[in-house]
Amino acid sequence: MPPSSPLVVIRSWAATAGAAVPPPAKRLRTDPAEVSAPVVTTLADASGLIICFLTARAVLGV
Repeated sequence: MPPSSPLVVIRSWAATAGAAVPPPAKRLRTDPAEVSAPVVTTLADASGLIICFLTARAVLGV
């Protein structure tokens, strides 16, 4: 598994989350830019850490 694999997964996940946040924000009549930045950042950081640890675990066989 190439070292950049977790980065590709994290970036794809962040893009998907970023695309999913604005429609509900529009329905709630809030500014999608205000809502999406903290939500996407939090999701990408938290899940990115988990993805990196799981990838390291798979590579190391622990």
